Amino acid sequence: MADLNSGAWAGRIISSPRLRTGENGLKVAYFLLACHRFIKDASTETGWREHADRFPVVAWGYLAERVSKANLVNGAYITISGRLQTYDYQRKLKTSDGVEFTIPTTGFEIALDTFNMVVLPSNPTKAKENSGGAEEPVAAAIPAKQHQERVISDEELEDNLPF
Repeated sequence: MADLNSGAWAGRIISSPRLRTGENGLKVAYFLLACHRFIKDASTETGWREHADRFPVVAWGYLAERVSKANLVNGAYITISGRLQTYDYQRKLKTSDGVEFTIPTTGFEIALDTFNMVVLPSNPTKAKENSGGAEEPVAAAIPAKQHQERVISDEELEDNLPF
C-alpha cells in the first residue's frame, strides 16, 4: 500500500521559473518558493522574527509549460500542491589545503501537481497606500463559517447505532 505524500504550500516566488527541455523532449520547469513563518527570537522587541523557508519546486511536461507561460515572476504570490520527492547526488568539496573530496548527499524538491496565482501585491507598502490605508489583514476580513452545535439526546444516539 502506498503512503500519503501530498502537501500544499503558499508563498512568494524568489526565482523566476526556468523552462528546459530534456534529451527525450520532456519539458521541466524549476523555481524557488519562499514560505514565511515566525520563530521565537528573544533579541527582538516582540520576541518573534520572520523566517523564510525556501523550497525548490519542479514541474514536468504540460504543467512545466503552463508554469513558464503563467508570468510567474519574483515576488508573485502563489499557492501550490504537490508531493515531496528526494534525489541523491555527489557533492564535491575542497578543503583549505586544496584536497578535493565528494560526499553523498540527498536533496529534496516539491513535485508540482497544481498551482494558483493569488493576486496580491509584491510590495505591501504600496498595497497599504492603494487600499485607502486599510490595515486589516486579508484573513481577518473574511469571516470564518459559524459552527452550530446540535445537542443529541441519548435516545436519538442509541436509535442511530448500527448494532
